[in-house]
Amino acid sequence: MFDVDEIEVDVMIEVEQEPFTPPAAVPVIHGANLRSGTPLVMGMMPFGALLPLYEIPHYNYTTKEGYQRLPQMSRVSQFASEIRRGRVDFPTAVLLNLRSSTAAKAVADGMLRLDGSSP
Repeated sequence: MFDVDEIEVDVMIEVEQEPFTPPAAVPVIHGANLRSGTPLVMGMMPFGALLPLYEIPHYNYTTKEGYQRLPQMSRVSQFASEIRRGRVDFPTAVLLNLRSSTAAKAVADGMLRLDGSSP
């Protein structure tokens, strides 16, 4: 009998899928405002809807701008291995920061317009 730690087999099944079309807007629920008056909203959206619309502000040690650290392949590989083995749970919640007044106006009538437009 083989032990999971001895042999690892990657199995990928190719599935035909239609190209992903991001939604124009997603439903959100308003929460309490922050002390600064910034509104909080909560909602769900497919991950693919974020990729073409937003830039990840990676931290630059030279300019001291940004805040997200760059992914390290060793950490990504270790995490992927742990997921395959069923040893870890991982959060699916993501905090998005609407950093401008224009972006904040994209939330109206219980919808967040992903193109940033206002109603």
